[in-house]
Amino acid sequence: AAPRTQDCLDTLAALAARLRRRVHAGLDLHSQVLDRASLRMARPADGVRRGALRLDAALHRLTAAATHGLHARQWQLAELQARLLRERRGSSQAQSLRLQGLSSRLQALDPKQVLSRGYAWLADAGGAPVQSVAQLAVGAQLRAVLADGAARVVVTGVEPGIASE
Repeated sequence: AAPRTQDCLDTLAALAARLRRRVHAGLDLHSQVLDRASLRMARPADGVRRGALRLDAALHRLTAAATHGLHARQWQLAELQARLLRERRGSSQAQSLRLQGLSSRLQALDPKQVLSRGYAWLADAGGAPVQSVAQLAVGAQLRAVLADGAARVVVTGVEPGIASE
């Protein structure tokens, strides 16, 4: 009804040995952690040196990135300036051509140019332009403006409906 005493003692000895191994393993582990910590505390300059090296490396990377970014922005700026100059030249040329065309049209519509081609501008005694023979009567006094001066004329006859011959 009861286990043998020797079996119980063997089991107890095995458990005690296992407990000792685990306690020693835990103590060894904590001892190693403590040793590493004491080494770091014994040489704090090493930690500072490692930190300074990491800081220098980070500073170098930051400087390189900033320089690269600056060069990239300078290149973009140069490209944009060149593009702006090309656009400005093209726009200036287009505006110049447009201005020449408008100037030509304006010259063609200039009354002096029309008068120089042999036309005259007729005005009644009040200075209003005469646009139709219906506005004229025999004996009416008109003013004819030509390219090189003006003349006073008297209407001697009116011929409605006749186109230029």
